[in-house]
Amino acid sequence: MYGIIKDITDKPVRLFAGVMSGTSFDGIDVAFAAISGSGTETKAELRHFQTIPLTPAWKAELLMNSSKDTSSVADICRLNKKLGVLIGEAVLKAAESGGIDMDSVDVVSSHGQTMYHMPEIGATLQIGELADIAAVTGKPAVGDFRPSDMAYGGQGAPLVPFVDYVLYKDSVKNRVLFNVGGIGNVTVLPAGCGPDDVRAFDTGPGNVIIDNLMRLHTKGLEDFDYYGSLAQTGAQSLKFSEYLADADSFIMIKPPKSTGRELYTVGFAERIMRRGNEWGLSFPDILATVTNHTAYALWYALTYFNDTPADEVTVTGGGAKNAYLMRCLEDLFPGKINKTDSMAADAKEALAFAVLGNEFLFARPNNMRGATGANRGVIMGKLALPSGL
Repeated sequence: MYGIIKDITDKPVRLFAGVMSGTSFDGIDVAFAAISGSGTETKAELRHFQTIPLTPAWKAELLMNSSKDTSSVADICRLNKKLGVLIGEAVLKAAESGGIDMDSVDVVSSHGQTMYHMPEIGATLQIGELADIAAVTGKPAVGDFRPSDMAYGGQGAPLVPFVDYVLYKDSVKNRVLFNVGGIGNVTVLPAGCGPDDVRAFDTGPGNVIIDNLMRLHTKGLEDFDYYGSLAQTGAQSLKFSEYLADADSFIMIKPPKSTGRELYTVGFAERIMRRGNEWGLSFPDILATVTNHTAYALWYALTYFNDTPADEVTVTGGGAKNAYLMRCLEDLFPGKINKTDSMAADAKEALAFAVLGNEFLFARPNNMRGATGANRGVIMGKLALPSGL
């Protein structure tokens, strides 16, 4: 095994397929990245990015089994196997679409699909069996990053801040990176920062409440508010905003902290919908106010848990496509919102796991203690090898 890894790390440039399947259950993101160096010398060039959509049936199964009230151990066991195969097939499909020769790919590095996250007891579960990814692609598969950090007192999240530090720190500007997937998370990179100067944590909801409200309102026909188009027809309610701030206790918790669907459940969205209806708000009004709540959570985080004034705020993830959310952020951070191109915004997390996989192969700590709360630097990840190497 050492020889296999050494053959890869001896290459001046390694081609990784980074894979991310997030809490929004939109699909499987695959980013092919050419990576050189390691640690602070890492350079990563995005070669191709593609999202392989999940079918409605897959989304329904994942949603059902990410709730303790509707999950089944038999279903989760079965889904772990099936998702590993599906991730492997997604890598092959994305490679074909992007003209990537799989013979040139060195490693697949997968985050997996979070089913449940319990940082308060140091436990988490990501599915998508690495052995099946390796078998389908014929490539070494790295993944299951979070438990290693949690074994040393960390929250196992957020993990992307390590990559933010390696790739995006600046000697002059104070940079804030706000990633809006199902959950929102922030990385603060003070100008000229070292690794211990980085602040990062989950801010609260990203798209998760918006998506759940859309499913409830459309009886499952729509999964999200396309480009924020429905929210744009509504009007925010100050009274409802105050209600949301009181109902969402997570945003007031001091970091380090992380969260997921186990907090922002469908039941949580149902309670929000009921209260809005009781107060005579239209659905677009409810959606507009909830969308602004995602932006408010970032404002709260940077106001109360951060001493570094932001020179620029870069927004990535699916939320970057929500025009109404971007308008809310512009209102809260005038002149500081940095718009990235669509591919870079979409590919960020999948690219990050390619970089984390590269660090794992070099046996270098790839967590960020200031983000997760771990008591030491940890080499996160596990490895599965295909037969025949």
